[in-house]
Amino acid sequence: MAKLSSTGFFVLLSMMVIGTVIYLRLWTVEADLDPTDTRIDRFMFEQAQSEALDEAAEWRKKYDEEVENSNESMQKLIEVTQTLEKKNQRLENLETRLKELQKENHGLLKDVAKLKQGMEDQKLKCEKTGIKEV
Repeated sequence: MAKLSSTGFFVLLSMMVIGTVIYLRLWTVEADLDPTDTRIDRFMFEQAQSEALDEAAEWRKKYDEEVENSNESMQKLIEVTQTLEKKNQRLENLETRLKELQKENHGLLKDVAKLKQGMEDQKLKCEKTGIKEV
């Protein structure tokens, strides 16, 4: 086995002494605490519980506010969608009515053209037979 030098032995001995001192100090601190005295523990627990409840209430309030904002936004979106659908339906109705009126207008223009042609034919007939216009 290797021989320990005096410096190594001294370091090892001093480490053991320091460890023993720290252990005894921790033991005396623990002995000073009364295991039956739960007032400090109870107070700390109640304080932590109160803080946790406050934080939970704060987060619940934030959640409720976000839900309310979300519901308001959803309601506005539904209203806008319904309004848009109504306007689209009205536009479709107007387009249908415009097509109907255009067809009717086209038919009327044909009728006017036929009537004009008929008038012209009648004028020619009258001129041929010698009848004057009234």
